[in-house]
Amino acid sequence: MQNIRKITVIDYGLNNINSISRALDYIGVKFIVSANPKIISSSDYLILPGVGSFPDGMKSINENELLHPIKLSVEKGKPLLGICLGMQMLFDKSFENIETNGFGFIKGKVKKIRTAGEGIKRKVPHVGWNRLIFTNKKESTKIFENKYMYFVHSFMAMPKFKSNIASYIDYKGLEIPAIVKQDNVVGVQFHPEKSGKYGLQLLDSIINY
Repeated sequence: MQNIRKITVIDYGLNNINSISRALDYIGVKFIVSANPKIISSSDYLILPGVGSFPDGMKSINENELLHPIKLSVEKGKPLLGICLGMQMLFDKSFENIETNGFGFIKGKVKKIRTAGEGIKRKVPHVGWNRLIFTNKKESTKIFENKYMYFVHSFMAMPKFKSNIASYIDYKGLEIPAIVKQDNVVGVQFHPEKSGKYGLQLLDSIINY
């Protein structure tokens, strides 16, 4: 697939660049990897992957002077895709270890997954495959309805507005947002690059929407 946009994967030190790079190569997306604020500012599309803790992620973003260029890009209407920790950092704040402010692109907070409720015990971290349930049964999402994606996380996003939830999973009775969206910003809690054929197709559909 030919791609004329300048797509940048943001490397701030807490992300598995190799796995997302292999996935993008596989689906034919041309991209660069950079932590350079000027390159990020001049990009047409940003991808923010991430693993680790929310406080460490935002600390690294700030130390690399990436907060302003990322925010400015989104304000200009450029698309941003956040993956796993990158998705959580799209929200106002997190209560992982200490209260930490995020980008604030999506109203809401990030809190630890409840381990129990109504007689149900949940393992945390939530590791493994779970199926997507879409809130809006659009034609474009039919192929991904009930498809399984791979999750590794202990904290979950809690959007202020349900309209920001495009898809969720049912983890033993707890609805966990899996895909969130606000205008030109999209976040996925799972790892599409580790979710097989449908994960790669979903990654492709988000980037080339």
